[in-house]
Amino acid sequence: MTQPTPTTPAKGTYRIMAARSAVRFQTNHLFGLTNVAGTFAIRSGHIVIATPVTASTATVSIDAASFTTHNRRRDAAVRSAKFLDTAHHPDITFTSHGARRYGNQWLVHGDLTVRATTRPVELTIEHLQTRDDELRAQVTALIDRYAFGLTKSKAITARYLNLILEVTAIHS
Repeated sequence: MTQPTPTTPAKGTYRIMAARSAVRFQTNHLFGLTNVAGTFAIRSGHIVIATPVTASTATVSIDAASFTTHNRRRDAAVRSAKFLDTAHHPDITFTSHGARRYGNQWLVHGDLTVRATTRPVELTIEHLQTRDDELRAQVTALIDRYAFGLTKSKAITARYLNLILEVTAIHS
């Protein structure tokens, strides 16, 4: 099944509306037997649609302490120094370096910084909609937590997280 090609939004800068945007994730727990889902809040960000569209960029700041799976004990452990160390690393950031078309999909490549470790990641634009001065996007990525030095609890927590970023931005 091929995915529809997203329409190109109007060129210019879009400010991400933090209250209408979020990062959802899913991973496995307990030796892969159960799924764990949760969210992070987006603090701020912007998207710049450029000419050519492949030169477009995005910057997103995520509130690391907003991590929640609705399990108080697990959430506290993930926010602790063992994992995200949100007391010393309050932000998770993504800065893109452009986009490229791959078949019927658009991919956004950039750097993700978690706990002062920066690694390249590639995001897939799953859905993009524009209406008036508003841009709405759903973007996915597979993140290897080991690449960011988050290697605690290898036996009970999966290595990979499936991320879904849901972003609403206003043309400014």
